[in-house]
Amino acid sequence: MPDSDEGQMYQVGPDDCISSIAQSFGFLWKTLWFHPNNADLRALRKDPNVLMEGDQIFIPTKGGKQESKPTDGTHSFVRKGVPAKLRLRLMKDNEPRANQPYVLTIDANILNGTTDGDGKIEIFIPPGAQSGRIRVGQGSDQQSFDLDLGHMNPVTETNGVIQRLENLGYHCGLDKQTGWKRALRSFQADNNLPTDAGLDEATKTKLVEVHGC
Repeated sequence: MPDSDEGQMYQVGPDDCISSIAQSFGFLWKTLWFHPNNADLRALRKDPNVLMEGDQIFIPTKGGKQESKPTDGTHSFVRKGVPAKLRLRLMKDNEPRANQPYVLTIDANILNGTTDGDGKIEIFIPPGAQSGRIRVGQGSDQQSFDLDLGHMNPVTETNGVIQRLENLGYHCGLDKQTGWKRALRSFQADNNLPTDAGLDEATKTKLVEVHGC
């Protein structure tokens, strides 16, 4: 770290993501992610949505900004901010829930919408949101899902594989540390991958591709 840069190192916690860290220190997430002192972290993780508990991220000292304005007038100032974006693909029996109404609850905020033709939704949410719930469909066809937001482990870690499988609807059971291998084989079968290959590079690449990160 160059001596000319003032700031501190922050250790990523179990519920942290780049958006929540940036918000807590008063920065845009891009300011932290693309800071020169975080080049090694970018090279390691490659995706700002994927951090590992224990990762170190540099937080620069936040300076004030001054604007010269005449005192005999009224002036407006706009505070910049970048919300986080939630991306989901909702499935049932391995088929997308296309063009279905949904109700999304995030931190007591209720958002209504309709999935697209591929069962996907993209919606802005507060960067510090940690949990939510989504209800999709109507009547007897309605389903509800709890959402664990924020931290996503790398796909090279077992917990990162479990997170992605669960998010894609491949449930790993109550004992996830043993049940994830069965769920992985189901994912491989659905994506025309060998089911006896274990967690090979082709499977990890496809898992990241289908999941989106």
